[in-house]
Amino acid sequence: MPSEKIVDSRLFIRQDFSNALMINQAFAENGKNKAHLASQLLLYEKIVIPTTDFGIVPILISWLGLSDFSKALDSGALEFLRRDGLLAYNGGLGIGLIQIEKGETTFDWWQEALFGKDDLSVEVQLKNNFQKLSKREIDLTTLKVLENTTHMNFKENLFMESIVKESYKDIINSPSLQETVRKYGKKRSDGNVYLEKLEEVPSNQTRVLKQDGQLTDVADLVLRVAEINMEIAMATQTSNADLFTSEGAEKILQHKVSRAKLPQKISNGFIKLLDLKKIPDVRPAVINGELPMSEIWKIRHSAKGMKFRAWLRQADPQSAIGLQRAYIEAIEKGNLSDSLPTRLIRLAITSVLGVVNPLVGLGSSVVDSFFLDKWINGYSPKLFFDELQKLSISRNRSNKND
Repeated sequence: MPSEKIVDSRLFIRQDFSNALMINQAFAENGKNKAHLASQLLLYEKIVIPTTDFGIVPILISWLGLSDFSKALDSGALEFLRRDGLLAYNGGLGIGLIQIEKGETTFDWWQEALFGKDDLSVEVQLKNNFQKLSKREIDLTTLKVLENTTHMNFKENLFMESIVKESYKDIINSPSLQETVRKYGKKRSDGNVYLEKLEEVPSNQTRVLKQDGQLTDVADLVLRVAEINMEIAMATQTSNADLFTSEGAEKILQHKVSRAKLPQKISNGFIKLLDLKKIPDVRPAVINGELPMSEIWKIRHSAKGMKFRAWLRQADPQSAIGLQRAYIEAIEKGNLSDSLPTRLIRLAITSVLGVVNPLVGLGSSVVDSFFLDKWINGYSPKLFFDELQKLSISRNRSNKND
């Protein structure tokens, strides 16, 4: 069944071991992030935002205003999915989760937010960040955020099997990723690259991805593949939601299906790309202050805005022209749509295996990954691609995040 939710990793603020306050402030001040939220509010009924420290909460308040933020929570337009611990590559050990427990050392407030319980995390973010809120406003907002928060569930060895081992398997079984590893990976004395013990990260160091998601070497690539598998796990735990992810994620899903050795007509038809062309782009107007978020809310709640989102849930490659027209109609307000630049929205539509060929005679042997298990049982997500983050290594950034 098509989902009305999307797990949006573009709104996930990756944290590292530096000052989280500075990272969150930089994210808040980047107008492209606010504009992305505005665009997503016109595309999806419910946006699920992954977080480690709830730093996105005061940012959303600064973008939307407290009143509209509260309305978004009341209506279920915004939800939060908390990831406990930081996804990291540990030298000599490979992919893992880092969680720091408070001992004798005193935490700064942003460390309390990063590693503390939900209520404390939200409360200190509201008290110390962008808004001067009364105690009553803090208490009420904290309660509403918690009511709209779920946790990533790693029970039954999910992290090790479906993220750690699965990510290595994805790279090994992808010809393009194999080639990238051979080209950029630091080789050991025997000429091989071992994904679990990469030379790029010494045994006394830990690597996490930077906020911009740019990949500078094989360790970054491994972490980004692990993050994609984390996104899949988060989406399946969130009513089988759609995904906003890096370009290239669709190839990983394709390889997951291909290695199951299903009939060729199934694996070949698994993914279809859909380009919505010449879509009016509201983002520059939001960045420049020409289109306030209050207007985005009005467009979102208009009859045509709601109709477009309902159509998008049923999207297929034959519906591109109709969807384009529906989106233009949805944002028409005076001559607004005529004055906006256009953009390309690229997404991948996955087919449901059970519709094409029920699992008669295939058996459980075809299932060798978490995603395949969910797909076989009807999970058929749409993937929206982030043009800023691609599953490829770039040598343009000089500083690395060891």
